[in-house]
Amino acid sequence: MGSVALLSSLTLGVNSAQADATVQQSSASVEVQTSTGSETNTKETTSADISVNQNVSNVEDGSKHSESSVASSNSISKENEYVSSESKENTSSVSTTVQSFSEVSQHLSQKIATSLSSNTTQLKNGWYSEKDNWYYYNNNMQKGWFQGGNDWYYFNPINGQMQKSWLQGGNDWYYFNPVSGRMQKNWLQGGDDWYYFNPISGHMQKSWLQGGNDWYYFSPISGHMQKSWLQGGNDWYYFSPTSGHMQKGWLQGGNDWYYFNPVSGRMQRGYAYINGVNYNFSNSGRQILNYSIDYRYALPAGKGDDETAANNYLILHEVGTESGAATNARYFHDTVDTNEAYVTFVVGDGGKVYQVGRPGQVSWGAGRVANHNAPVQIELGRTYNSGQFWQDYVTYVRVARDMAGKYGIPLTLDAGGAGTRGIKSHYWVTKNIWGDHVDPYGYLSRFSVTQAKLAHDLLYGV
Repeated sequence: MGSVALLSSLTLGVNSAQADATVQQSSASVEVQTSTGSETNTKETTSADISVNQNVSNVEDGSKHSESSVASSNSISKENEYVSSESKENTSSVSTTVQSFSEVSQHLSQKIATSLSSNTTQLKNGWYSEKDNWYYYNNNMQKGWFQGGNDWYYFNPINGQMQKSWLQGGNDWYYFNPVSGRMQKNWLQGGDDWYYFNPISGHMQKSWLQGGNDWYYFSPISGHMQKSWLQGGNDWYYFSPTSGHMQKGWLQGGNDWYYFNPVSGRMQRGYAYINGVNYNFSNSGRQILNYSIDYRYALPAGKGDDETAANNYLILHEVGTESGAATNARYFHDTVDTNEAYVTFVVGDGGKVYQVGRPGQVSWGAGRVANHNAPVQIELGRTYNSGQFWQDYVTYVRVARDMAGKYGIPLTLDAGGAGTRGIKSHYWVTKNIWGDHVDPYGYLSRFSVTQAKLAHDLLYGV
């Protein structure tokens, strides 16, 4: 029994020493895990330590449990360390990836900057010129129509060049300024021709156009403004060679007269009653006169007055000496520069009419004021022959009525004071404006023609 007890005591001592060592080792392990492990690992190791203290009687089992716990703690710690290391590796990988993307971004930025620098002319906004051609950019190159303020421009749909000069769009034509490129509006002169472009659409005008009280005509093909004669169907029209206005009323072409309807502009043919006078026109439109005109003493260009008279008076004279029409017409013609006196027509010698001055222009027969208000002045040659007188008188009245009708002058004789329009005797001019002449009444009384008879015949004709 003593040996057994001694052996048991020795065994117990050894086991106790081993247990103490185990506890110390476990405590060391706990300290290590507490300082290096996670909170979970620390809690598990502490549990192992408690298990050892509670099972002192079973030291061997407690020791194994402690070793197992330590081993388990070390394993967990390494595993966590591995995960932590892996996390760092992943973080390092992400960081490397971000750094690489940044490098790519920087590279692309440099490349775009280089591209922008090398293609600056292709990315302009606004106007851009190249080799006499203009382009317009608004992020992209402009093509087709473009409005800039109140102006319109057109750019080629393929190459983008700004349009200059003529452009056809469908059945319409447009014109663009060869320098600025602006679309033309209103009037345009090209050489000797005129064109008109709609102020809104810019379409070149074709056919008829009304501008205020005037009418114009433009070729349906070329767009040229019509000048001179134009035939439309069976009708004829005339357009001013300068302004292009459609002719209305009377027109003198050379020595011929024509009349155009004041509304439609159609040339008159046949008979017409105009301003109180009956007229007759041929199929060609020429007026058929009821008297004839001799032009042998007509003043050449550059002689006499070149001013146009106001259409207020038609002044009647008689020559004042016992001489005929031809003699006086020749005298006016030959002495115009020295004597400075002439009239438009001289009537006589058996109903003949000699033209000296040009109808419509100022002549020098009744003083400055009257002259500038009288497009026609007429002299009557003298005779003692009654038959010749009546021929002369009838023609005298016819010429006066014809010319008064053409210039829109009232057919009333010597009516009113200065400024009252109408047919006037030289005597009326003396009383109302200037001078000392009393013609033509003294000579007319030789054949019993009174002022009243002359007034009647001028108003109604003979």
